[in-house]
Amino acid sequence: MHTSAIIYFSRLPGEEIRHKTFFDGNERLNNVIASKLFDHTASIIKKTGIPAFYYSEQYQHGESFGERISNAMAEVFGLGYDSVIVVGSDTPNLDSASLLKTNTLLLDNPLVAGPTQLGGCYLLGIQKNAFNKNVISSLPWQSAKLMTALASLAPAIFLLTALKEINNAAQLYLFTKTAIKAQAFIASFIQLIISWINSIQKNNLQQTSPAVVYINNAPGRAP
Repeated sequence: MHTSAIIYFSRLPGEEIRHKTFFDGNERLNNVIASKLFDHTASIIKKTGIPAFYYSEQYQHGESFGERISNAMAEVFGLGYDSVIVVGSDTPNLDSASLLKTNTLLLDNPLVAGPTQLGGCYLLGIQKNAFNKNVISSLPWQSAKLMTALASLAPAIFLLTALKEINNAAQLYLFTKTAIKAQAFIASFIQLIISWINSIQKNNLQQTSPAVVYINNAPGRAP
């Protein structure tokens, strides 16, 4: 039986806003946005029922982003899973259906990727037999060259629909503006912020060991 696991690879909201600014000079709203993005991804992961492991900054190991993400993938593959699906917290249009679709695609495709509109990657699904820790570590992560580099690894890479990511104030503005009618932008944007503030809830991630946190009551090892 082919088994997959999701890796939720993201800093906690409080740490995220130390590296990203969604609103200049407004720490409270920065935290609101970071928390909403974080909670959104946790929520859609839980809806899938797929075993999922959360790696916050506390559990990430390595000098570079590439080292940290490849180490997380290697750890989960080491638990016996045949495929992993890696996502972060910066893509508000990502949904559980896309995660379930990726899970199915990985039965026959060694590599599945969700491109961002800026050349990055919001989702990476990879089979264990296609995983090379050194290669994954050396990819140009957090750059517009990432998708091109991924495509060179597997000519038959399956691409999901491109989505917008939110890593700064300009991207947040563009995302919100395209999501609502332009003439009602300001009023709708304020209402959106109020809604986000009212909807923030504590996430229910459960800790199972000093090394990893899991979602969906996943067993430590693949079944």
